[in-house]
Amino acid sequence: MARRAELERLLYFNDNQHKVDRPLREALHRYGTPTMMVGERLLRFSVPHVAEAQTLYALDDSQDPPRLAAVSIYTREDLETLSVLFLAVHEAFADGGADEGKMLGVQILEVLRANAARTKGIRWLRLSYHPKDLRIAVRKSGPEGA
Repeated sequence: MARRAELERLLYFNDNQHKVDRPLREALHRYGTPTMMVGERLLRFSVPHVAEAQTLYALDDSQDPPRLAAVSIYTREDLETLSVLFLAVHEAFADGGADEGKMLGVQILEVLRANAARTKGIRWLRLSYHPKDLRIAVRKSGPEGA
C-alpha cells in the first residue's frame, strides 16, 4: 500500500510520543500493540485485547500529494461508549507544529463524536489517552438532544 510507510511513521515512530508517554504505555498495557493489517486495497489495525477496532484517517490536502495527517483507532467499548484507543497526529499539526492552529486532534475527535451521536445507543466518547480517562457526552442533554 502506498501509505504504509507514512502510517508506520505516524503511529509507531511519531516524534511526539514522549508527550503522551504515560497514557500511551497504559493504553498499550490495557489493549495491546496495534498491528497493521495490509489488504489489497486498505490498511486497518488489529488490537490484541479488542474484538473489533476501527480506524479513522485524516489527510492534509494542502499538499500535493496529500499527506497523512492523523490516525485514530477506536472501538465500541460497550453499548453506550465509543472509545478512542490510540490517536496519532503528525508533528506539523501537534502542539508546537507549523500547523498547530488547525487543531487537527480536536477535529478528529469532533468527527468521532458526531459519528457516535448518529449511532444508536452511544452516549459517550471516551479518550483512553487522556490522563483522566476523559468521557465526552456525544449528544446535548435535555429533550432536544435525547
